[in-house]
Amino acid sequence: MPFPVAGILFLSNTLGGIFLILIVIAWVIGLVDVLFRRHDLTTTKRLVWALTIFILPLVGTLLYFALRPTLPEEAETIISAKTRS
Repeated sequence: MPFPVAGILFLSNTLGGIFLILIVIAWVIGLVDVLFRRHDLTTTKRLVWALTIFILPLVGTLLYFALRPTLPEEAETIISAKTRS
């Protein structure tokens, strides 16, 4: 019995759509983070990161989140959460 092609195409389109939505969410979060939350970056670094994230949505966003230093407020939150446990 052959596979139902319509069912397979629907599943791949659904997973592709979910993947695309996740990429767009990460992309927006990365742009908002670099433009509005990172007060430690110079204007030039902000512009370079924003352009990198904007031009290369998946790769640029992954690179930004992998290479960005932790903000002091974030570090305090992490340390206090570890000490409470």
